[in-house]
Amino acid sequence: MEPNPHAASAALRIAVASQNRRTVTGHAGRCRRFRVYDAASRAPIGDIELSPEQVLHGHTLDAAHPLAQVQVLIAAGIGDGLARRLERAGITSYSSAADDPACAVADYLDGRPPAVFPTLAAPATTRTKTAHEAMPIATPIHRSRSNDMWYFAWILGLSLAVLLAVVTAMMLDARENGDRPDGPA
Repeated sequence: MEPNPHAASAALRIAVASQNRRTVTGHAGRCRRFRVYDAASRAPIGDIELSPEQVLHGHTLDAAHPLAQVQVLIAAGIGDGLARRLERAGITSYSSAADDPACAVADYLDGRPPAVFPTLAAPATTRTKTAHEAMPIATPIHRSRSNDMWYFAWILGLSLAVLLAVVTAMMLDARENGDRPDGPA
């Protein structure tokens, strides 16, 4: 594969969403910690930690934002809305299947970039890791209405928890009243 043409740029900075600073984080919009890499040296040059008010999920990406200094943002998952906002700010967003932030950066710089967003119908691509196994590079986004079903599960679970609490309280009350006589016998 051909190396990425952006790799030649000495000023290219790549931010990798890494909440624990060891693995690539799955939700870029909620991530507060980013490891920044220099494209020329392929080494980390620093970390960016966002305040809760600066997380990408709800913050406008302007020139004053700490991530405005990077040109590429890599994460395990980036929503379509965030990808569009990053693009308007001049930041390219990529979804990586690699766990290690340095591997995700190396894949991008070596011309094996993960899927560029939005990729609603793009097939997953693979490269051979060894003679016997293949490692996925890009994970396509498949959005469906079934992703909204977590609301139903949350409401159902909360209702069952409340029901269990009420039944337990009733049983404890009945047990407490059963030990004492209620009137003259």
